[in-house]
Amino acid sequence: MSKSVIRTYKDSSDLKRMQKLTQAIWSLESNYHIGDLAWQRYRHAGREDEWMTTIWEVENKPVAWGWIKLPGSLMFQVDPNYSELSNDIVDWFDKIIETNEQKVTVLETESHLISALEDSL
Repeated sequence: MSKSVIRTYKDSSDLKRMQKLTQAIWSLESNYHIGDLAWQRYRHAGREDEWMTTIWEVENKPVAWGWIKLPGSLMFQVDPNYSELSNDIVDWFDKIIETNEQKVTVLETESHLISALEDSL
């Protein structure tokens, strides 16, 4: 498998990259929809210092993203074909936040994300 490249979110073209992944893996059991990402991003306009987003890519294709809302909330999505990146995102989250109160929302159908969270305990 190719090595992943990590990109820091810069502008709306990165939102489109996140949406591309979300659309590619969307199902009725998905936590996020492409419209959710745009709504979340723009409802927080002016508060960008409170959150950070990173995109993981393989061969210029978005395969995962993580979005931290300070002080300690994580939203993330990973293509199940690249489930090993789930652990990388949880590690990234742990390194950035400065609080012991962590909040992550996943659905019970997202077993590859749940496994990464359980591994981090």
